[in-house]
Amino acid sequence: MWGKGMDILLVDDDLFNQDLACMLLEDAGHQVTVANNGKIALNELAQHDFEVIFLDMEMPVLNGIETAKIIRSCEAGTVLSGQRSVFPITALVDRYRGKRLAIIAMTGNNDEESRVRCRDAGIDTFLAKPYSLQDFSEVLQHFRQGAIVAENLSPPVLSKEEGIQREELTRTAFEHMKNTYPLQDEQIFQLLEESFKSVQQAMDAIEKGIENKNLALVASASHRLKGTLLGMGLDGQTKLARALELSAKDQEQQESEQLIKELEISVSQLFGKGKS
Repeated sequence: MWGKGMDILLVDDDLFNQDLACMLLEDAGHQVTVANNGKIALNELAQHDFEVIFLDMEMPVLNGIETAKIIRSCEAGTVLSGQRSVFPITALVDRYRGKRLAIIAMTGNNDEESRVRCRDAGIDTFLAKPYSLQDFSEVLQHFRQGAIVAENLSPPVLSKEEGIQREELTRTAFEHMKNTYPLQDEQIFQLLEESFKSVQQAMDAIEKGIENKNLALVASASHRLKGTLLGMGLDGQTKLARALELSAKDQEQQESEQLIKELEISVSQLFGKGKS
């Protein structure tokens, strides 16, 4: 149904989202290169020709909005103030001047403010998390047909392993993935393992942020956590992570601390006896 596969650059710092998107796209016959942040993505773009870039909005080093702005200015043959220090800028201008790379935003923030930010940065369309194979199919079909549209696209029980008992939430996540993504059981198990790592890393970063009264770190880690939980189909935990992200962005230290306690209790169920 896809025809010839496309050369795609996937830019996301979350291992779970990387693995899920790669599985869906590669199983459909596309060639996928992964970059963990915008700076790495620009280096890839300077060296290789891609047809489409899937770009996460919230990343360390260089976020999706700034990455998109740099790409669009290079296509126009201009360099904006502050972009000259970006290492591959000359190579990017040489390679993409006069062209138009399809840029698709991937984000869990499905709101009007996010849409406006994407449009202002020159992003073509908006893929809301959690995404499915159908979402990828629909958006890529637009670009195969040359139609660039700025729109939002609709977005068995596990056994004991390594002494960790993952109960109700794990079964919910497995069943969600099984019903949502056209993947084999082994691929879903792999995604679950990556999701556990991502959740653990995000929770560790959140705790570090609270200890150091660094609410910017709490907000960033909560955003990553929200994306992972959303992909797992864990609605209650996703809402808590979203509430924590907003509270931290508003610099509400006391409220954030309370939300973290609730989130820790809820997320610890993923690890049976609790988060270590």
